[in-house]
Amino acid sequence: MVVKTTERLITAEEFAQMPESRGAELIRGRIVWPGTPEEPVNGWLHANIVAGLSAILLNFVIPRKLGQVYSGDPGMILRRDPDTTRGPDVAFIRTENVPDVRPDGFSDVIADLVIEVVSPNDSAADVEGKALRFLDAGVRLVWVVNPIGRTITEYRSRSQVRVHDEGDSVEGYDVLPGFRYAVADIFDVQKSPAYPVDQPG
Repeated sequence: MVVKTTERLITAEEFAQMPESRGAELIRGRIVWPGTPEEPVNGWLHANIVAGLSAILLNFVIPRKLGQVYSGDPGMILRRDPDTTRGPDVAFIRTENVPDVRPDGFSDVIADLVIEVVSPNDSAADVEGKALRFLDAGVRLVWVVNPIGRTITEYRSRSQVRVHDEGDSVEGYDVLPGFRYAVADIFDVQKSPAYPVDQPG
């Protein structure tokens, strides 16, 4: 993690206008890069899993009119004074929480579900820190997806943390009522002939 120091703390609105906002984060008013500014953070495997997860959620959410699914690092403001922002890999917002006007830049609206796919440059401490920051901001359910270990760590609160392996399924609880999907199928979803029509598991 590389921290860019500035003479004063930066607000989320100022950060949104800066080129660094495309690949970095704002943590308590300071710009932070997950890797280094010169190195690519994510790869094809990361992008493949994000695309599969987005399709799985869209396939479940749209017919039931449950809300909106977002991917591509939608900017959320997790904390103010000093500001902290995060752009999750995938986010879901229930219908009653979807803003009437979709903001440009960062939004104060907190997602109900956030999914983070672990990148090669992520340390275990960084990943857990991201999940806890989401929870503290009001996110009700966080999934941390590890493509190498093929596990999904579920955070429902600081005291409710569970690691799911390929023999398990993840559930949506009251965030996505009725949602249940096998972990193994999430990692291999684009290999399935049913992709993305059926919901196995």
